[in-house]
Amino acid sequence: MSTRAGFLALVALGAASAGTASEPADRAEATEWRVSMSVSPVAPEATSTARLEVTSRAGFHVNLDYPMSFRASSEGSVALPKSRIALRPIATKPCAEGSQDSCSVSLEVPFTAPSKGEARVAGTLAFSVCSVERCLIEKVPLLARARLAPPGEDQRPTGAPSGR
Repeated sequence: MSTRAGFLALVALGAASAGTASEPADRAEATEWRVSMSVSPVAPEATSTARLEVTSRAGFHVNLDYPMSFRASSEGSVALPKSRIALRPIATKPCAEGSQDSCSVSLEVPFTAPSKGEARVAGTLAFSVCSVERCLIEKVPLLARARLAPPGEDQRPTGAPSGR
């Protein structure tokens, strides 16, 4: 194999691996922001919400003027009210005392659990974080899982101590 052919094969291999999408997770991070999503155990066919937290970092703030949304993906097993849900913050935390900018926002995605299996809330969260110099628009794939709990069973978030 010539040096040129070897170089082209290496470039093609690098391009193929760079284009591979990673599987969604319940959290994602970048230098400028962090996102997490959690789902509490839910009764079969019950309505509930997935909780999302968007936190800015390093001189950025969450852009509350950007239309945040959650778009369902095929990995989910829950029923969402729409394929694209407009999100409004249910709580905000200012960047500093007296600051008008929010460095953390809490959001909720409503859903109906399936009748069997596990509740998987999957989709892409669209949001924006800004610094003094620029705004970034992000679209982050997320997937959170929760077990289906019989009605009346303790339904604390997955991983939370039960107190028993």
